[in-house]
Amino acid sequence: MSVRDRLSGNEAIACAMRQINPGVFAAFPITPSTEIPQYFAQYVADGRVSTEFIPVESEHSAMSTCIGAEAAGIRGRADLKGLDALILPGGESTAQGKLLRELGLFEPMERMIADGLPVYGTCAGMILLAKNIENDGRRHFAAMDITVRRNGYGRQLGSFIARGEFAGMKGVEMPFIRAPYISAAGEGVEVLSEHEGLITAAREKNMLVTAFHPEVTGDERVHRYFLAMI
Repeated sequence: MSVRDRLSGNEAIACAMRQINPGVFAAFPITPSTEIPQYFAQYVADGRVSTEFIPVESEHSAMSTCIGAEAAGIRGRADLKGLDALILPGGESTAQGKLLRELGLFEPMERMIADGLPVYGTCAGMILLAKNIENDGRRHFAAMDITVRRNGYGRQLGSFIARGEFAGMKGVEMPFIRAPYISAAGEGVEVLSEHEGLITAAREKNMLVTAFHPEVTGDERVHRYFLAMI
């Protein structure tokens, strides 16, 4: 048997995963792309691992799959039928709000949230749910009694990763990517996390928000918290 003296970084990671032989591997196409899913998918096809390989659509759907839930993207009004919950992901809140309205999704989603459907907003999703936006006159769902500050921690170069407490759980990994923060919260809002004195996660009734992105980490606890709300 020939022995290779070098591997690419992506192949080496896939090889380490083969040795771990995880129960589930959820993967999706990303930009910039990585070869890790392709290498690992070949291990699955060759029977070298017993892992269940599940193609998904995003970081949130990958995390949901790994904790036993199923998440799929919404592209039209028909996709809103039969949902148990909504996740409003990160991105650019102004563009998201515009697209939701253009695609005819805004009003039905607004009604679903008002009727008590559990919803989780990360970063831009938190801005979409906020009743007030401190440095922007635009409003979106305006469902949650919080005031947020867009780009509160600065622009893209100001992004960082911290570890902190979320809902009493310590050491939660918290990537802040051009993140907002909550500058004020109403009486009915439960503060779940703070970073350096600023509110970064909160809950009000059926609505959960985080300024950070747990979906890009390996820490499942925030998503498990949301799953328990459903």
